[in-house]
Amino acid sequence: MSTNVSYLSSESGLDAVLARIKQAEGARFDADIAKALGMDRRSLAGYKTRGTLPLEHLVQFAASKGYSLEWVLNGRGPQNVEALNRIAETPPAYAGGFNFELHHQVAQAVRELLNENDILIGRDTTNEKVDHLIAYCFDDINKQPDHNIDKGKIINLIKIL
Repeated sequence: MSTNVSYLSSESGLDAVLARIKQAEGARFDADIAKALGMDRRSLAGYKTRGTLPLEHLVQFAASKGYSLEWVLNGRGPQNVEALNRIAETPPAYAGGFNFELHHQVAQAVRELLNENDILIGRDTTNEKVDHLIAYCFDDINKQPDHNIDKGKIINLIKIL
């Protein structure tokens, strides 16, 4: 079992994510999208029917192509990572130094929620997958002025990822 992304909102819905991939890759058919995601056309069709997509395919696609994962998943921010690097000289999340305490708290909350909601991630979750999830949740929470760790929001992030 792998980490699947379940889509609920329109901007981060599966159709919207696939449309962004299609646009970015100049793909014309589902087979082209499936190839870009490292799967066959039938697998993609099955995921579309279920409304989910394995996170590792999206993370690997974004990383290999230089696309921002935030853009791939939610359509927010610049499409590519290079543009993100040019936006700010010092990323706001780390302007005052890395918040190790907040990172530890987020990691602990994510791991607790994963243990409580095993069905969301599955049994074969690797440390790398969990690390990606923690990093994404940390970045999202660290952008908030109050750094509030809302477990409901983390669960929603888990569902998105």
